Amino acid sequence: MPRIALITERYPFSGADAAFLPREVGILAESIQVIVLPTSRVGAPQELPSGVELDTSLCGAPVRPKLIAMLSTLISRDFWIEARRHGVGASHPRTLARLAVRAARVRWSRRRFAAWLDSARIDLVYAWWGTPPAVGAAQALVGTDIPLVVRVHGYDLYGARDALGFVPYQRYLLERATMVYSVSTAGARYLQTIYPDLADHVGVAHLGVDAPVKAAKGSRDGVFRIVTCSRAVPIKRLDLMLNVVASLQRGGQKVEWTHLGDGPLLDGLREQASLEGVSCTFVGHIPSDEVTMWLTDHPVDLFCNVSDSEGLPVSLMEAAACGIPMLARDVGGNREIVDNSVGCLLPASSRAVAITEALRSLMSEPYEVREGKRRASRARWAEQFQARVNYVSFASDLASFAAEPGHALRAPRDGRRLSQMREQ
Repeated sequence: MPRIALITERYPFSGADAAFLPREVGILAESIQVIVLPTSRVGAPQELPSGVELDTSLCGAPVRPKLIAMLSTLISRDFWIEARRHGVGASHPRTLARLAVRAARVRWSRRRFAAWLDSARIDLVYAWWGTPPAVGAAQALVGTDIPLVVRVHGYDLYGARDALGFVPYQRYLLERATMVYSVSTAGARYLQTIYPDLADHVGVAHLGVDAPVKAAKGSRDGVFRIVTCSRAVPIKRLDLMLNVVASLQRGGQKVEWTHLGDGPLLDGLREQASLEGVSCTFVGHIPSDEVTMWLTDHPVDLFCNVSDSEGLPVSLMEAAACGIPMLARDVGGNREIVDNSVGCLLPASSRAVAITEALRSLMSEPYEVREGKRRASRARWAEQFQARVNYVSFASDLASFAAEPGHALRAPRDGRRLSQMREQ
């Protein structure tokens, strides 16, 4: 059985990946020995599947590296190579400083991971994010024959979502990794467009969710009920959703909006809704394993995602598994799960007026049409986003890479495609 090191942000501690990794790790552990290496920790860890080990050797990376670490970074060759690659020079002091912080985290991660690797026996490294710890691991693995596989999602993939305007060390990671898997086809195409000479280093591996115990039901009292589920942060555009619902209610439509999730903007949204007299409910945080239970225990007519940017939201997969029609803007990988057969896919540029009109149209559809979209939504989940199907396939890929040492860290400097290298 192959033995892999899984680098996470916080899982199994509370954090951004703790909501999504438990099911994947549980399935991987059926055929792979997994050592989980979080890079930070908050509170107590959640229970791990049988046979999965927790190692906190990589925890403690400084959010703001100390001055001596920053100075050593600023005189390092790899830092200036990365700066020149993105056209960042002395005339960009703020960007240089931000890049130096990122580079310092890479260096810290490399040292920590190299020290851990000295006493570890592993067949493959799997990083769940394409962030500095993954880059540090790639550097630490140079000179070994241990493969490196990386997942990328959204903020660690799209340059426009990074405060720097680019994702630092992205090309380096693509060169060094055995394979970089995007959670969406859209993300994979994005990488292949930017780095055509490294296209064969890019793959697609969808995340997935399990089927709920029962299917969701629509409303039967004449009220149209809309649900959103996300962190209350600017990129999710919950302010836009509030404006849409307010417009519908002012127009006399019987519509209610419920939002699941917490975040820094939640109090402001509550206050705005109260001032405008909008009928909506902010439930707050719900544990990830209880979201589908909530969706099936309450009448839901439409699940909405109006984010400015996405990877491929697990929340949409959960809605599809429950058989709920969906509306989304065409950003990231949303079009891979939402189209007009399961609800409504709107252009990425759609604002409140277009979203409002789309909702009016959906609300006016006959009962039979809505039920058809419920069946189509559930079928979309069954075809592409079943947790067991997707994660068993991914585990097979990891095991295959682990069984073929020597494909790791190949860094084809001459621009040859991976397929060409394998033929030689």
